[in-house]
Amino acid sequence: VCTVSAQRTQRGVALLLAARGEAAARLAGGRRVAGVVSAAALAVLALGGFVGNRAEASASDALDAARLHSAAGEARQARRWEPWSSEPWRLLGESQLQAGEVADARTSFRRGLEKDDASWELWLDYALVTRGAERRASLAQVERLNPLSSELRQLRGTR
Repeated sequence: VCTVSAQRTQRGVALLLAARGEAAARLAGGRRVAGVVSAAALAVLALGGFVGNRAEASASDALDAARLHSAAGEARQARRWEPWSSEPWRLLGESQLQAGEVADARTSFRRGLEKDDASWELWLDYALVTRGAERRASLAQVERLNPLSSELRQLRGTR
């Protein structure tokens, strides 16, 4: 059965090649170079995304295991590979906050909010490191973005 299937596939490929004839266009040198450069750029971009996502995952795992120094290092690496993302800033800020570095955490959360002011998690984290009107405004943002947040209810002391 496999031999018959393989023979049919070979005949089909041969027919396609024969039908193609001499009219097949070849890529000119300039177009070939442009194609290779484009493919290489996409590969570098994909690699950067992979490395950044992997660093984010490692930072999150390290935070869960209370390995704060490792979490901060991984978050900084993710920040280098994903300069557009707010997530590395959030992870860095959470590691700093757990380490008692409140001022540094506040700065990290603020930088993350500059990248994505629609992140309710960043607003919640920012509320943890602020007081007074700034804290109330942060909590109002959390409520606006995620009104069903159990974390918000816990922070406010309501069920």
